[in-house]
Amino acid sequence: MIRFECIRNNKLGFLSESGQTVVPPKYELSKWMYFAHHLGCVCVDGLYGLVDMDGKEVVPPISEADISVYDGQHQSLFLIKKGKGWGVYDAELGAIAAPAIYENIRPFSETSGYTAARLDGRYGFISREGVMASDFRYEEASSFRSGLAIVRKDGKYGLMDHNLNLKSPMIYEYMDFLRNGLILIEFKGKCGCLSRKGTLVIPPRYKGMGISTKNLVELIDENGKSFVFDADGKPYLETLARSVYYIDGSYRFFKSGMARAENNGAWGYVGYDGNLAVDYRYEDADEFNGEFAAVKLNGKWGVINKKGEMIVPPAFDRVYVENYSFKVAYGSFSDDGYCSRFFGKWGFMNLGGQLIYPAELDSEYDIREVGNGIIAVKVDGKWGLINDRGDIISLPIFDGPGVCKGNYVNVTIEKKEGVIDNHGEYVISPVYAAVKLLTGRYAAISEDARHYEVVDLETGEKDDTVYYGADGMLHDESAFKLHDGKGWCLYYALRTPVSDYFDDIRSVSIYRDMDTDD
Repeated sequence: MIRFECIRNNKLGFLSESGQTVVPPKYELSKWMYFAHHLGCVCVDGLYGLVDMDGKEVVPPISEADISVYDGQHQSLFLIKKGKGWGVYDAELGAIAAPAIYENIRPFSETSGYTAARLDGRYGFISREGVMASDFRYEEASSFRSGLAIVRKDGKYGLMDHNLNLKSPMIYEYMDFLRNGLILIEFKGKCGCLSRKGTLVIPPRYKGMGISTKNLVELIDENGKSFVFDADGKPYLETLARSVYYIDGSYRFFKSGMARAENNGAWGYVGYDGNLAVDYRYEDADEFNGEFAAVKLNGKWGVINKKGEMIVPPAFDRVYVENYSFKVAYGSFSDDGYCSRFFGKWGFMNLGGQLIYPAELDSEYDIREVGNGIIAVKVDGKWGLINDRGDIISLPIFDGPGVCKGNYVNVTIEKKEGVIDNHGEYVISPVYAAVKLLTGRYAAISEDARHYEVVDLETGEKDDTVYYGADGMLHDESAFKLHDGKGWCLYYALRTPVSDYFDDIRSVSIYRDMDTDD
């Protein structure tokens, strides 16, 4: 499986996890490379194709633009561009299924053999084989979702099933798929919902829609009152939190499986099922971050878990839940009308609610999680290290917070670098111009920041070879690369290169779809 990119003569290839050359460097470095759905877009002579994680060309370089891979996880159909038009390539057939004559093609779904395409400014439908399956008479047409597509003609919307038959009359002024499975409609200026069968389940009597989640939809009447419905169109809680945040291009309501909810000025939390998970008892509440959330009670902030149990009693003027810790503070807010800012002293708690550093720091940025249970603390301009039990690893004598790999942290004193272990003992004295932690066991040291020796941090042994470059791999902390003057090689252990020589070696970036609620 592809794990690393290799570069030679400004051409891109790929290495396996073991360092073997899966694809020799032959692709252009024309764009930042990444994989999505285990497929990566590559370029040759200005034409784009797709390779999979085994290095196989799923789509040869035939497209004049990036190939859409959002539909490639389960299917073999991909959108390609030639000239001004878009077409479809069938990877199973190894041939173009639909000629590149369309102005736009919607992605194919798993539930329909058709998709919408635009030709001469109008939408119609084409089959997986590229055959025109309907007249191009619609002003707008969506992709199929759960066997249905939305179409618009003469300014009115309707539903079409996967056999290209209308499932609802073309009478609606607006129509859109909701994440909970319902279809939002607007009729005579009022909002309601259809089911996926095209039947009316929420009559159009509401002024507008509020928040839509993957289980619930909020509709709002003329008086601003909220009504919440489940995926069957049945009424749910009448009051849910109105605060949302915008991230990754979409509105989110739930986080970590919980949503803030308000009732008569009191805050609690509901779960995905819409049931109240934490009772309305707090004056304010933050979103959950993992298993914990900060809440305000009697004018002070504390931390609860998803059961509503108080992990940190409400005794602080502010609490922020981090990934592996709680930042706590005493102080006050200042509001200039544009933004609210907190002024106070900051401290640090572990996830068990134990205060491991008192609230004495001037800024929340003066304390950082370095990794592996090690925390960096800035005092009087210098950084020290403690563990997540509050034990002092090192006094504040370092110029920066350092970087942790395994049980080691690289440190800097007066522009000289070294390494300490998680007990604060020097493994490499801070006398070098540069020290790079390659893995949780190996480090590269240099007296001039140009020539490097590799040290085994566990045994103290040095490699005999002098290297002209050394670096860890971004997405694989067990691997590193070294340059011995001939080129870069991939390593997992000293004196054991596992790859050929290249001009550079980089970790493959792999993007995965995230749950839109979490």
